[in-house]
Amino acid sequence: MSDHAGMTPSEEAERLAELVAELDRLLSAALTHDDPEPMRDPFLCAAGTLTEYGDVESAGGLYRIWMNIDDIFDGWPVDYGDETDAIAMREIRLAAGEWLATPKTEAGISAYVDRWEARQAPDDWPDPGGVWIAGGWGGGPRGNRAVK
Repeated sequence: MSDHAGMTPSEEAERLAELVAELDRLLSAALTHDDPEPMRDPFLCAAGTLTEYGDVESAGGLYRIWMNIDDIFDGWPVDYGDETDAIAMREIRLAAGEWLATPKTEAGISAYVDRWEARQAPDDWPDPGGVWIAGGWGGGPRGNRAVK
């Protein structure tokens, strides 16, 4: 037996496969749009879907990094003015594209989360300019890591 909510390895694999199928569908839909709201809606739905899969190992990490991206639309923690939508959409395109190319294994998804946590860690993410407020909502992009 595995330690994930008392599930067997085959049950864990089935949950991961269900989650991956739904995330792939939503993120593919996000990439079909060139306007902020039609792109944001399926991306935000993908993040919301993760809350239903808390028993899947990487769901929490995916949720944090995708919500950090969505926060850009809201001008938080930095308002990029006229560039806000373009920056948020750029990050969605990158995150979704990388997700779709990621091997859908625990190791592949964990590596994806690690890459995105590292990408979001600098104080100037997302470029251009601005200052990310470390330790903000959800622990900020650094999670529980020490600030260098």
